[in-house]
Amino acid sequence: MTRVVINAGLFANKGNEAMCLTVQTQLAARLPGAEFVLWRPPTEDVSYAREAGFMPATLTPRSARWESLPKRQAVAELTWAARWLVRNRRPLGLVGLRRAGIRRALAQQSYLELKLGGFHALVDARGYAYGDVWGLHPFGRVKTLVDYCRANGRPAVFMPQAWGGFENDDTARAVRDMLAGGACRFYSRDSESSRSLESALCLPPGAVESRPDVAFLFDRGTRAQGELVLETMGCTMQRPIVAITPNMRVYERSSGRDQDNAYLQALAGLARHCVEAHGVDIVLHANEARPSVGGLDDRLLCGLVAAAVDRPDRCFRTDAVLSAEESRSLLGCADLVVGSRYHSFVFALEQGIPCLGISWSHKYGELFRDLGLGEYVVEMQNLDTADLCERFDRAWAAREELSRSIRERVEEYRVVLSGLFDTIAADIRAAQTSTTMQ
Repeated sequence: MTRVVINAGLFANKGNEAMCLTVQTQLAARLPGAEFVLWRPPTEDVSYAREAGFMPATLTPRSARWESLPKRQAVAELTWAARWLVRNRRPLGLVGLRRAGIRRALAQQSYLELKLGGFHALVDARGYAYGDVWGLHPFGRVKTLVDYCRANGRPAVFMPQAWGGFENDDTARAVRDMLAGGACRFYSRDSESSRSLESALCLPPGAVESRPDVAFLFDRGTRAQGELVLETMGCTMQRPIVAITPNMRVYERSSGRDQDNAYLQALAGLARHCVEAHGVDIVLHANEARPSVGGLDDRLLCGLVAAAVDRPDRCFRTDAVLSAEESRSLLGCADLVVGSRYHSFVFALEQGIPCLGISWSHKYGELFRDLGLGEYVVEMQNLDTADLCERFDRAWAAREELSRSIRERVEEYRVVLSGLFDTIAADIRAAQTSTTMQ
């Protein structure tokens, strides 16, 4: 049986969930009978992962006794690391387990060998995790997996994602250690990420290949599902719909708090303009929603915008935690999507729906420009409500023409991504054949 380990982000972020499910679906179609292991998911994602057909790789056993321990993860790491040292007859190594980094690395290695029995490929399906802004933690999370692939001749593939920058010496060294030497196949999804990797890895310009985000192949969900979600919100669907997807990262980087936040004021001002000037209904969508944080996520921003608009008959939201499938279905009912969530845009664009973006990262501008929407993205530091409304008016008037051109470009994306998954599956089969023959 082919066993593929997927390193993904939190499913609370619908983009992470969609990328992970897309990798599973696309590789399962090319590798019949393959088993997919989800690497170190948080407790809140474990049940859902099992329902979705993943084997969650968790160091901590599921039992009331373990759950009651205040430092259960550290205890689990200590247990797995000690088992590995004893099994490999290295008792002196027990002294080094006082260091968290060593303990964690040995625990993960022990889990791979003793619990999983190894694996045949690593696929990293993060959206944006490796760069100065995120520090060293994401590298530590995946290092054991990359080391295993390197030592055993197994493919390690980093799917198209945003990278960098790598101005910090520690993160630059970490990305070199992870990717250098030809052991990994890796892709960026935009030109700035490619340049960041080329600089950090001392590669010539053009050496790092760019590919579209894999979520452009995420096609789960139906319009009927989206309409059901809208119905639970109280939206009658009798008028055109503009979906707004706020982002906590932009909120945190903008001046003011709560309804005095400049970013939220601009979104509320645009929402009022859309209702009054274009006769639409507003649907506020939380792309990132975590049950464990009690609504201190994008749902908080949706609530603040709704309160500022103060039109409960025309502005709708929900505190329910939607799946990626439900999110895509909901956004598929919109006539235009506004906001700052990358994968909310991907969900919409994949269905031919025009978007207006407020950017906090280079990834937004590059996505919009590549789809011919360059004039419909604005940097958060240049945010002005009047300008935002003018851009919306232009996009609204041109939405049918924009939809046609978006669909044509997205079809090109799908062809490229299908070829990418063909290549990855072929690499996995070739590595399995080579291992079997040795």
